[in-house]
Amino acid sequence: SAGGDQSSESEQEEPTADEPTEDEPTGGDDGGDTAGEYAGFDESTCEAFDMTKFTELYEATPDPDETYTSASSSGDTGNLSCTFYSGFDTSTVSVMAWSDASGAMGWWEDDKAFWEEEPDYELTELTDLGDAGYHLVFGEEGSYQKRSVSVVSGALEFEVDCWISSDQKDPALADEYLQDMGEQILTMFTEYA
Repeated sequence: SAGGDQSSESEQEEPTADEPTEDEPTGGDDGGDTAGEYAGFDESTCEAFDMTKFTELYEATPDPDETYTSASSSGDTGNLSCTFYSGFDTSTVSVMAWSDASGAMGWWEDDKAFWEEEPDYELTELTDLGDAGYHLVFGEEGSYQKRSVSVVSGALEFEVDCWISSDQKDPALADEYLQDMGEQILTMFTEYA
């Protein structure tokens, strides 16, 4: 019938969700317009992050040949790890979806309790990301520091860290980068948060 032919033609002309058109990007960073497009526990999600704040912090873009990624999922759980390098500058993003919110919160609370007891780490509450969070700093001002945020939101738990020489890089800019990546994660993984 004619109706069947139209349906067949339409399917041939329009790309499926899995087949990008020639006008659409197939990956990489295009300034953040793809946020959520690659969201999921797949290594290609690491390529979807807008790395503008990384570039501002380290005055260089992440080296794609040195980026380390790993991902796995099973049912409604999963994990993703992305480590970005630019020379000796390093940042890691770790995202985990739990089967329920109580599992995520329990893990996050245990982790927080551990770091609160560590004398070489400065922990402060983080109230503007997710359901609960903390900011952690290891290393003295003016020295090499690890700065991180750890957040739980619904069944989603994540950590973003970066290493800086705080006498050469602005710690406030490092914290802006951590905040920005946290906001991107919450957007990209909103179905778990």
